Amino acid sequence: MIPIGPLRNQRHMNEMIIYALSDKWDASNWIRNNQPEQCESVKERQYAASITMSLFFDSMGNREAQIPERYARTFEWVFKEPRRSEEGQFLWHSFPKWLEEDSDQIYWVTGKPGAGKSTLIKFIAHDARLHRHLSQWTDGAQLLIGRYFPWNASVEALQKTHEGLLRTLLFEILKQNKSLVARVFPGRWFLLELFNGALDLPEPKADELMRAFRALLSETSKSLKLVLIIDGLDEFEGDHTRLTNLLREANLKPWVKICTSSRPWNVFKDEYINNPMLQLEKLTHDDIELYVRENFQRSLGFQAFQVTNPAMATTMIGDIVEKAQGVFLWVSIVSGLLKEFFQEGCNQADLESVIDGLPNEVFQLFTYLWDRTNVKFRKEASEYFQVMRAFKEPHSVPYCLTFWLGDTAVSADIKAEDITREYVSKAVESLARKLVSRTGGLLETSFLPGEPEKSRVDYMHRTAADWVSKQWDVIASSTDENFDPNLWVLKGEVIITKPITSRKSARQIG
Repeated sequence: MIPIGPLRNQRHMNEMIIYALSDKWDASNWIRNNQPEQCESVKERQYAASITMSLFFDSMGNREAQIPERYARTFEWVFKEPRRSEEGQFLWHSFPKWLEEDSDQIYWVTGKPGAGKSTLIKFIAHDARLHRHLSQWTDGAQLLIGRYFPWNASVEALQKTHEGLLRTLLFEILKQNKSLVARVFPGRWFLLELFNGALDLPEPKADELMRAFRALLSETSKSLKLVLIIDGLDEFEGDHTRLTNLLREANLKPWVKICTSSRPWNVFKDEYINNPMLQLEKLTHDDIELYVRENFQRSLGFQAFQVTNPAMATTMIGDIVEKAQGVFLWVSIVSGLLKEFFQEGCNQADLESVIDGLPNEVFQLFTYLWDRTNVKFRKEASEYFQVMRAFKEPHSVPYCLTFWLGDTAVSADIKAEDITREYVSKAVESLARKLVSRTGGLLETSFLPGEPEKSRVDYMHRTAADWVSKQWDVIASSTDENFDPNLWVLKGEVIITKPITSRKSARQIG
């Protein structure tokens, strides 16, 4: 029992907070006796908001925002009945049927790296048909949906850890039902009551998050059902068996459904191979053909080539679709590459030579792009990759503005009043162009129109980060020995700290 009385000092208060949030004291009984069923009063709504916001972290939602939207009219098949093979077998398990019916199994989306799993999961998570099919399962019950999109290439740990997963799911779900907050986080609610709301709640630790998640699961019932959509299990750091155990525990509740995705690693195959599932690269032939055909049709160079070489144009599209082997990432890179050749007015022999020389695998394709990089740009590309790695340090965020200002081409004496919102927007735009030409698009910017100063640099895909890691010695050798990426980052961050106060006081940004 926590002794309630006058606080002697700050240390006493800190000890009370630690104790209340630990597993040494169970506040759930106190909550049952003191907390109303509904979160209705102003004070209760404020407490619920404070607790929910204590789960938030800056990079929450970043990965989902970076995932490309599906190309128009692709992936429609996932909400339809499965097609059959020539032998009459279904090519995948019906996703609508799994949504509509009671099921004690997790739905697994698997596929090769770059096949488009994250794009498919994002499409599923936000399409109106998801709710329409789930409504048959919920049968009038309240439906809560939690989504999480991890990102292994991120420099921020919470984008790829169990703690980040639980914080994000709890944050999303508790926003949808405030009356659950006190029962899921009884210790935090008790502390707010004790201090009359005048308390900055600390970030939750792993054990508290696990207790809260289990408390949430125990709240599910015939009248309150929960759906979890979790992308990229292979993106998580640490023990993947621990992760599958967590999802299995959650899925034991009859009022919980889980849809997840991953690469076909053994740890996931062992867990989900007998579950309802689909293997993405086996199902996207028509989607990829649609993407290639319409993408090329927007190229004036291809239109001219198609008129003069109609048979070759048709054959080329078919060859690219087959060579892609269901990998959307491969075909998106190759399409961009070939459109450059069309723009330059290539002939049939040149085009055949280029297509024949394209590697089939994404990793080999990245090497192909690196080898094609203009020699004078390769040094800059190496510098950018090394700067990106320097951001692996804790609490360091790869903002576009830091990348831009850290460059030796930018004077360290730049004045605060010169760094206006327009300057930042143009700097991000220029950096985006340089990253495309120098790194072949392996690094890219995520531009935020309303807040350009928060735009970031990131890898275009997990496989790009993996490739850079494996080719590191080759990449790093392309710069001078005395190049120090840490000085680049330091310079950029020091310059950024100068104008922040000035810009805000001058109201140039904000």
